[in-house]
Amino acid sequence: MKKLLLITLLTALFLSGQSFTPVNKIASHPTALNLPKTDRMTDSQELPSDSLTLFSLIDQLEEETVSITIQSNFQRLISRKFKEEYQPAIFSFRGPAGDSVQLEMKIKTRGNSRKQICFYPPLKIKFKKSQLQSTGLQSFNKYKIVTQCKPGGTYEEYIMKEYLTYKLLEKVYPYAFRVKMLNITYLDERNNGKIKEKQQIGFIIESEEELAQRYNARMIDRTKSGFHHLERGPALHMSLFQYMIGNTDWAMPNLHNMKVIKVPEYEKLVPLPYDFDYCGLVNTDYAVVHESFAIKDVKERLYIGPSCEEGEARALLTEFVGRKQAVLDCINNFELLDDREREKMINYLNSFFDELDDERKMKRVLNY
Repeated sequence: MKKLLLITLLTALFLSGQSFTPVNKIASHPTALNLPKTDRMTDSQELPSDSLTLFSLIDQLEEETVSITIQSNFQRLISRKFKEEYQPAIFSFRGPAGDSVQLEMKIKTRGNSRKQICFYPPLKIKFKKSQLQSTGLQSFNKYKIVTQCKPGGTYEEYIMKEYLTYKLLEKVYPYAFRVKMLNITYLDERNNGKIKEKQQIGFIIESEEELAQRYNARMIDRTKSGFHHLERGPALHMSLFQYMIGNTDWAMPNLHNMKVIKVPEYEKLVPLPYDFDYCGLVNTDYAVVHESFAIKDVKERLYIGPSCEEGEARALLTEFVGRKQAVLDCINNFELLDDREREKMINYLNSFFDELDDERKMKRVLNY
């Protein structure tokens, strides 16, 4: 595995007195935002080879979708999903050499809205640190698994589209949780002693501690924040990403679907978004827009980030137009999702890039 990339700052020159230029005509120019270089938005931000974690071990497997097994009393878990109580479970998968890896852990349900809506809510999983260390892994022991909300092909598609949204974040924003697709076999230990087997897809999200180590950062444990606490460049960058995917299911004041980290290259905090099942790009049948917003459908875009100065808008547009092909390739190359659904996602994303050419539209959106 590669050494952790050295972090560099992008020094920016403020562009003043210049008129708006549609993105398909923007030439390369210095940015007015203090954003990291685009080489941070790659898949090469790995931990040192002597720092292998459970997620990294799974992530480095050749399969695009890794098969795992979770054994527990799922009947009990689902019937008590609103209590969010940990219960014993066993996690197993095939390692890089084909050997069986089996770990004891605890699982519980998570997700405020998905516990209400989904028969199979997402999971928090917690391993024994001592067992991870005895296996030669780092002791990062808390992970999230996004599960298939309900049975059926439609809900499989939702999982794949939310997974792809996390992957898109990696393409356009320097700070992101890594994810890995899973084929999950659930071994449900029934009260009568029998075991019922069920297979569904899902994805695992890397631990907060691992992300912090990758970026040489600190996770900031707080329940409230505001844009004034954030570095302006990353805050605007993240906000335009949320607009691109049609997501209004996030907020800074109560850190709804948002974490914040302190990285050495910035004085203020950096936002870290997650949970995208309510965005227009995924377009789940249970997603709704909060009544406080003027839009009625999740596929309608609404920018809820901070206003931009004109130079900041130029920098944002340049960044996003420069990542357009990487964004579209990310969708097109994901062959697990059928052509029809990929085409829907491509069309939705292209509508965003088309908007970037509309001067009046972008001035209204970014309020500059």
